[in-house]
Amino acid sequence: MVRKSLIALILILILAACLMLSGCLGDRIVGTWESDDTNAIVIFERDGSYVAKVGLFELRGTWERGDNGYILYSQGVRVGTAVFEGSKLRITLGSGLLSISGTFTKA
Repeated sequence: MVRKSLIALILILILAACLMLSGCLGDRIVGTWESDDTNAIVIFERDGSYVAKVGLFELRGTWERGDNGYILYSQGVRVGTAVFEGSKLRITLGSGLLSISGTFTKA
């Protein structure tokens, strides 16, 4: 009985560590995010890439974790940021003809 309790406690601690570090179960930014105000969507992939779409316009790039959120790049140039505000994601992104700024909800 004590051995089963010890194993259960160890498994709970491992799961808690994974959730806190967010590396084991993936990053919570991964997925499709829809704008609360416009028809813009941003799709963040596990491999560190993203695609932002507004109408016929599309911007592709990469993302990485920063000190206060996420940094978005396109062709190696920093073009925006994404920061969690509770369960919402505030995205500011601009490059050429495509500019997105606002609050997004996970689809």
